[in-house]
Amino acid sequence: MMLLRRAQRDFEQVLIALLALCWLGGCGAEPPVPEAGVVARIGAERIDAGQLRAFATQIPITLLSTETDQSTQQLYLRAMIVRKLLAQEVERRGIDTSQVVRTGVANRLTQRLSDSYRREQLWPGTEPDEAEVLAYYDSVGLHHQRLVAGIVVAERDVADDVAARLQAGASFERLAHEVSQHKPSAFR
Repeated sequence: MMLLRRAQRDFEQVLIALLALCWLGGCGAEPPVPEAGVVARIGAERIDAGQLRAFATQIPITLLSTETDQSTQQLYLRAMIVRKLLAQEVERRGIDTSQVVRTGVANRLTQRLSDSYRREQLWPGTEPDEAEVLAYYDSVGLHHQRLVAGIVVAERDVADDVAARLQAGASFERLAHEVSQHKPSAFR
């Protein structure tokens, strides 16, 4: 029993000595020296300052950040890192070889950018004039259909009757007030 305890104590001392040596050896190691101009590494790939600047110049002017501090550069760098990681994952899975997938991704990206541009640049402050709307619907022959769309009824035969009365020249306001179940259009 005593022999077992002594062997255990000796083993613990040797283990502690090895851990201490490993720790001391690790403390003396020099940290890796960063490469000049490299701002990030993703596996074996490097992103240098020139690539980051080129990436930032490709961003549409409407999507550029209005901030001028360091966080903007970090935002662009994060976006570039995410793009590189996605490209590596796509390549690893073999998805990048499919032309259908590449075309679909390009179309979705174009649509997303287009939607963002419309939402952020075109729509704010854009309020169509009612006269312009009426003129447009008149020009494409949908004037009466637009008016019927504002009168809400539950039954098809009532809707057909309303459409016929509008075609005959009845007042939209009067018909909406008489038959519409949608209060805003009834009191328009």
